Amino acid sequence: MRVLMNFRVLLFVLLLLAFVGCKQGGNDPLGNGFSDDFTVDGTSFAELLKDAKKGNVDAQYYVGKMYYNGFGTSQDTEKALFWYKKSAEGDNIESMNDLGVIYSKDIDCIDCEKSLYWLNRAIKLGSDSSAAILSGMYMAGVCVEKDISKAEYINSNYLRSDISKKVYEANKYFWVAEYRDYEKAISIATNSFEEAVSTFGYMLGVAYKNGYGVDVDYSKSHYYYLRSALTGNTSSQYNVGVNYYTGEGVKIDKKVALKWVRMAAHKNHAKALLLLGYFYELGDCVAQNYNAAIEYYKKAASLGDAQAIKKLNVLAK
Repeated sequence: MRVLMNFRVLLFVLLLLAFVGCKQGGNDPLGNGFSDDFTVDGTSFAELLKDAKKGNVDAQYYVGKMYYNGFGTSQDTEKALFWYKKSAEGDNIESMNDLGVIYSKDIDCIDCEKSLYWLNRAIKLGSDSSAAILSGMYMAGVCVEKDISKAEYINSNYLRSDISKKVYEANKYFWVAEYRDYEKAISIATNSFEEAVSTFGYMLGVAYKNGYGVDVDYSKSHYYYLRSALTGNTSSQYNVGVNYYTGEGVKIDKKVALKWVRMAAHKNHAKALLLLGYFYELGDCVAQNYNAAIEYYKKAASLGDAQAIKKLNVLAK
């Protein structure tokens, strides 16, 4: 469970929804780990949907995001994309940003041309988030040829806000071997955490879990993962689920674990799909179902997960 995702995929999970997040209502999210009562500034999903249907581009953005994550409603990628596109066509740069991310990484709808189109359109409208993502794409070699010089060029010329520059620098120091300096990355992430909860929450969760630049502290790791997960960060959602399943940093609650793992799996997180397959194979958290297990393993294997491939080979015998 401690294996880090490949940097190619990881960078986009880190940047996904880095600056704007749905606010949670109802139960204290840091108390029970998951609340079905998600709101945006006190506005429910049903109310947002009504406004979205009337043409409100901001409401359309939040409806898309809530469908994509399953916040306040059931997860539905098709409906999420529908509302994201409606909002993006109305020049909502947050929706353009999210579409750029989804089209670059979601196995069910990867389309690099669309990803680049929406990111570049958002950059022209002044989106720092999209500029940061595109810079990351060049740094990681996703949808484009890997080119560190282009990544640095975008960072120097298109990242306007201080927090966007901090996110770029922290990611570079934490994830890229050529620049690695955990202490610098942790300092940036800790001091600016509330300005980029999704990205810095995941980074600090990884750091405290593995002792990268800090002492190992599972409780702090879970806290940061959870704060990040509540903004829509897919890898953090998976890790929150793992923590509730294993009891690392939080009390075991398999019902809550299953909710978070399903959330990440629905967004095609390979390890979440693998873990769901494991649940169904053993009948743990769910009723035992070998066919369902195989389907989840197949999907994880299609994303290149080596453990899923081994599982399929064993079950096929």
